[in-house]
Amino acid sequence: MALKDWLFGSRPRTPEIVDANGVRSLHLGGGAIQSALRLAAPDRLELEYTRAMMAALLFNATPRRVLMIGLGGGSMARFVLAHLPDTHFTAVEVNASVVAAARALFGLPHEDARLAVRVCDGLAHLEAHPHTADLLLLDAFDNRTAPAHLRGERAYAAAYAALRNHGILVQNFMAEDPNLELSLSLMSATFAGRVLLLPTTDRHNVIGFALRTPARHWPIEHLKTRAGDLAARYPLDFPTLLNDLLSHNRCANGGLLLGPIDAPDTLGDRTA
Repeated sequence: MALKDWLFGSRPRTPEIVDANGVRSLHLGGGAIQSALRLAAPDRLELEYTRAMMAALLFNATPRRVLMIGLGGGSMARFVLAHLPDTHFTAVEVNASVVAAARALFGLPHEDARLAVRVCDGLAHLEAHPHTADLLLLDAFDNRTAPAHLRGERAYAAAYAALRNHGILVQNFMAEDPNLELSLSLMSATFAGRVLLLPTTDRHNVIGFALRTPARHWPIEHLKTRAGDLAARYPLDFPTLLNDLLSHNRCANGGLLLGPIDAPDTLGDRTA
């Protein structure tokens, strides 16, 4: 048993809330920001990695059912509920204190016809709900550490099974995570290599996109048109997100290719 577990047990951590410069942030057990809310613009995605995760809309602009593992302050839920009116959002969070903080201090709405919040283990929920999500957002952390059971073969198999046809898994990774390459390799193996990577420009995070689709070639002109349409509808810079995806993944014959991924430290610019 680890010393910290012997001293403190396995009780979920109590969230710490910090207000500074008009931004409210949530922390769990350290300095890492789990969620952030700009008080003057509550529906804005304040953190860069959350904006990067929404690049999934380039591949499915109208997901009907979104499932998120790891609620944080609920910024992704608020964004989807505010801007995608036909989408249902289910959030799964193991720590009831985090859910309470999200509702009391971060403006997370109470449950209704479009929002469900479940306090339970994320992997257990995935395995109990196959073929239910068009978009699966995986962003579960304790400070800077992702739970090991949510990044192994069993977790990726459950994530694949939880997605409907043409569904997308989007996972947030810490860029300095020593297990990053292994996790991406397992993700790629489960999704037959249909994986894309998007490092954030601040170099703190890497976003992995795994697509449950037979397609391996996405025409770039089609993606550019969709990026423009999305930018006109939502307060996100989708053309820049697309350019970043194109520069960090394989492109050939006028298309963005879904195929076996490179190790994170070998990612470089690609040309169409």
